[in-house]
Amino acid sequence: MNLEQYQKSLVQGIYHKEDNALELGFPRDRFQMYRSFIHGHYQSALTKMFPRLSELRKIPWIQWSQEYYQDYPPHAYELNDLAKNFHEFMNKKYEVGEVKDYEVELVQYELTEFQVFRAPFEVEKDSLSLQLNPTLAVLEFAYDIPGWVYHWEREGQALQGEPVREKTLLAIARNPETELPVFTKLPLMDYIMIKMLESVKLSEDLFIESIQKESEGILSLEDIQAKINNLKKQWIVL
Repeated sequence: MNLEQYQKSLVQGIYHKEDNALELGFPRDRFQMYRSFIHGHYQSALTKMFPRLSELRKIPWIQWSQEYYQDYPPHAYELNDLAKNFHEFMNKKYEVGEVKDYEVELVQYELTEFQVFRAPFEVEKDSLSLQLNPTLAVLEFAYDIPGWVYHWEREGQALQGEPVREKTLLAIARNPETELPVFTKLPLMDYIMIKMLESVKLSEDLFIESIQKESEGILSLEDIQAKINNLKKQWIVL
């Protein structure tokens, strides 16, 4: 048995068939302790990623982590990357009536917050075009998830109750000076402006002209400039 075969047998023993690992010569009690240690780390990777979900309801994390890793076996070197499919996992639970739709959106909110926090910040140097923050993520919710989260955090209390059902557009971008995510609820026109910047590279003057044409003259040059300045203030546009 070569090293690759040995590693595959060990991994199979951790996740599926214990006998595969025992055949390698591991004492059963020692291997079970090691297996428990590994699974404990995998479970904590989920519980630490979604603290607000744990505040909202009592989660059977042992059961859920077993179900999750059965569907999405852990392959990431970084424990923090193991939860990247949890939103999809929650969608499946919603389809069978095990969780609420706003809980699925809450998971998306928490997961995206972390992804933005860790995303690389790489921009084009000396570019004359307006640039979107490379860490930017834009989410569309059926509920006011950011307002709900903000309310209870401002009160200094655990997340509770239910969010208001209200279509919400949310931008999350990392401030490169503080290295913290900035959350911005977007008006529709701001959302349209972001989508335009995703598809074309324009100088600020040309972009303002394009937006004015898009709005069919409803927005003045001053209005558009104010919107761009606000997007810059929120670190959405650089």
